[in-house]
Amino acid sequence: MANQTGPRTAVGKINSSRNALKKGIYTNAVLPGEDVQALEELAVDISDSYGVKDAAGEIVVRRFLQHTLQTNRLQAAQADLIQSKMHGHRVRQEFCNEVNLSAHCAAQIPDWYFTEDEQPKQNARLIYAAYVEASSLKKHYKPDLMLAAKSKFPNLWLYLMGAPGSATQKVYATLGERLGALYSQQQPQSNIQKFMDMLKEEKYYELLWGENESRYLAIIAGLRAKAVLEVVSDPNWSKAEGALHRRTQELLGSFINLKQGNTTITINQLTALPMASKTKAKTSKQDSTKKSYTKS
Repeated sequence: MANQTGPRTAVGKINSSRNALKKGIYTNAVLPGEDVQALEELAVDISDSYGVKDAAGEIVVRRFLQHTLQTNRLQAAQADLIQSKMHGHRVRQEFCNEVNLSAHCAAQIPDWYFTEDEQPKQNARLIYAAYVEASSLKKHYKPDLMLAAKSKFPNLWLYLMGAPGSATQKVYATLGERLGALYSQQQPQSNIQKFMDMLKEEKYYELLWGENESRYLAIIAGLRAKAVLEVVSDPNWSKAEGALHRRTQELLGSFINLKQGNTTITINQLTALPMASKTKAKTSKQDSTKKSYTKS
């Protein structure tokens, strides 16, 4: 029996192409961090949705995948540029002006003020709540109140003693013992004050955030909106987005024609395709009597 050299029928070649796609034929066309699997799934979904059955349809699918990559990259570039602006010195200076902080604070504000990371903000809320409860404990100090700190001052307890079962709770039975071990003052109120002083010195920006979170969020949202407008109003971005939008409309029109069984793919749609598609485009251009590639 003759050696198998691959699929011979048109349908067999198309199926082979799809199998190659599933194995990562586009991996050399994507950048680090881009989702190859999502791209492959998109190709299968489009082929099924629009009834792609021949090589002409495969060309349009491949062009649409490249178009998708370009669109995603443009959006990612915009997001990166906006985030870069949010970390810039100018935004920090504007923020300091808005919240009445001194100019030198612009270089000291933590990065998490201007990111979407929720964990450091949650930690800042705990620190501020612990400070407020420590202030109340010091002001109304009584031995019985210190002994009941776990229930009366839960945030202060959690910050200093840790979660249930923590190593700290295995060593210290009461909040007073923990404060005494940390600051070694004779009076419990003095230990509490030392703790508060430590927070003001080491957790200054966490305390500021906890006290002013709603106001800070509103100001940062305004600065982010300003950064977004600066990016999207750039004429270079507008030009690129316009070109991508026009290409989207052209490709969608091609898919509709595919589904209706009256497919005409113009030479322009065959440009900038993967290698197999470029070969077809070159062949089409050499035919001076035809302006399009028409599925029979």
